[in-house]
Amino acid sequence: MKLTKLEHACFMIEKDGSSLIVDPGDLTTNLDIPNNVVAIIVTHEHHDHFDLPTIRKIVAQNPHATIFAPAEVTAQLDTSLLGHAVAPGDIVDIGTFHLEFFGGEHQKPFTDSPVVMNVAVLINDTVYHASDSFVSPKKPVDVLVFPVSGSWMSAQMARDFLFSIKPKIAIPSHDAILSERGKAQCDKYWPIHAAKVNAEYLRPNEAIEV
Repeated sequence: MKLTKLEHACFMIEKDGSSLIVDPGDLTTNLDIPNNVVAIIVTHEHHDHFDLPTIRKIVAQNPHATIFAPAEVTAQLDTSLLGHAVAPGDIVDIGTFHLEFFGGEHQKPFTDSPVVMNVAVLINDTVYHASDSFVSPKKPVDVLVFPVSGSWMSAQMARDFLFSIKPKIAIPSHDAILSERGKAQCDKYWPIHAAKVNAEYLRPNEAIEV
């Protein structure tokens, strides 16, 4: 199974000739859409994770791709798109991908912020993406895609999350809002924290085997 990390919170998984794309938002500008996409996962309705024009471009090249997302997202899809609403506790098999959903709510930036539904996803019992939350799957995870920046989080929260999951590989996410110097700072200090739970911190520039 290959993982390609793209800008911000987006990444792609490829296995046995099929691909799955997660969180194609409008801060992701380097998505090279393949012709073997069977599924798109959108964790919540915020623009940096859910960009409808990008979704339409993916589906134009992959007409049978199914979009798995909370009901708040699937309600915004037109009938030309194959939307399937998911919620925490749901398990879905599509093509070569086994998807298990967790979570429920986006982490609040402020106490009076509105509730936004957010699903976390575990892909093939290997790659875990909680998106804009810190919910745990409460099971072993090999690869953790975890947030390193955002108005709704702190570095302490991210580190506590990393320490609780204890993955083998930790990949930074949600960082298009950082400058290149800001990303460099993450890449300087997060390996130190990851090493404390025997995790390898990676910012892959190309597809990696997971």
